[in-house]
Amino acid sequence: MKIKVTGFLVLMFFLMMNFSTLKANAMAFNELPASKSSKQWLVTIDKPWNPSKQDMKPKKGVYDTYSLAVKSIGEDVENVKIESFRDEKNTRTKYGLFTIDMPKVSKDDAEPVRFANFPMSVNSNELEVTITWSKKGDDKKYKEVFLFNN
Repeated sequence: MKIKVTGFLVLMFFLMMNFSTLKANAMAFNELPASKSSKQWLVTIDKPWNPSKQDMKPKKGVYDTYSLAVKSIGEDVENVKIESFRDEKNTRTKYGLFTIDMPKVSKDDAEPVRFANFPMSVNSNELEVTITWSKKGDDKKYKEVFLFNN
C-alpha cells in the first residue's frame, strides 16, 4: 500500500511540474531589459518606454506590451529598415508587429531608434527582429536577425 501511495505522489509531482512548465512557455521576458548584439547593432527589449495614458496597456491573458530600442554600435549606415515578427501557434508563418524605416543611423546618435510600445501575444514563444541596411556609397544590402526566445 505504501508503494502505491508513494508512486501516486511521485506521479502527481511530475505531472504538476510538467503543467507548470507548459504554462511558462508563453512569451514573457522575466528579466527586462533583454538584449542581443552584433558588431553592428545592439537590440534591447524592455518595458514600454515613457508610457502615457494613450499608450496601449497590457491585456491579461491576451498580450503584454514592450518597447524596442536599436542602437548602431558599428559603422554609420543608411536605408535602415527594422521589422519585428512574432510566431503563431500551429504554423510556420510569422505575424508582423511593426516596421521602422530610417534614412540614416549613426553610432554617434544620442538616442537609439525606438519603438516605444508594442503588443506581444502571450501565446507567442519567439520575437524576431530583422534589420536590413546598406553602407554609405555601397549598393549591397545587409541583413541581421535577432531572435528572442522564451
